[in-house]
Amino acid sequence: MKSCEMKSCEMRSYEQGRRKNHISDTPGIVWRCFHEDPENGIIGLGFLTFPADSDEIQLLPQPFYRCALTLAGSPALTDESGSTRILSRGNVFWLFPGQGCRLSFPAGSAVRFYQICIGA
Repeated sequence: MKSCEMKSCEMRSYEQGRRKNHISDTPGIVWRCFHEDPENGIIGLGFLTFPADSDEIQLLPQPFYRCALTLAGSPALTDESGSTRILSRGNVFWLFPGQGCRLSFPAGSAVRFYQICIGA
């Protein structure tokens, strides 16, 4: 299982040139962050693409709201209570501050989301 944290605050560790634009260098992620404090006003958005050879990822709890729109693929979302739902194109899911989930991907199918993060 891969661990994927959309930690916009990790941008603090970027070199100064990258920090200015707040753009992710992670392959498969096109991300823009307009404020780097997750508890006091983060606003971030971007595309997350997971290739066909991905199996699953864990979205770790964060101190901000996350909303994701499924653009491609049919991942299975398992919340912290163990409840699983199959997502399809056009489905939206929310993660509240402190809430995480696991996304499992069907074999041979790339998955793509558009995600927005808003400070709590």
